[in-house]
Amino acid sequence: MQFVDGSAQRVPWDDRGQTAWQRITVEHSSRLAAVRIDPDNKLALDVPIQHQFRLDGDGGASLRAGARMASWVQVLMQVVGP
Repeated sequence: MQFVDGSAQRVPWDDRGQTAWQRITVEHSSRLAAVRIDPDNKLALDVPIQHQFRLDGDGGASLRAGARMASWVQVLMQVVGP
């Protein structure tokens, strides 16, 4: 688990003989930012990208895509006219 302040915490989990999931409660001074299952890549997981989850994205990619789309629309409007 990675937290917003940059600190990380590992929580071991062995699912042999238990249910398929387990609730983990962690108290920390900052919010949880990302969770990654098998961070050392010791297990052969089906699709490793599916076993990591980021709670808060920075939004940079969507902002760049929106700016690019707005630029294209402005160029198109200048070429075609009102």
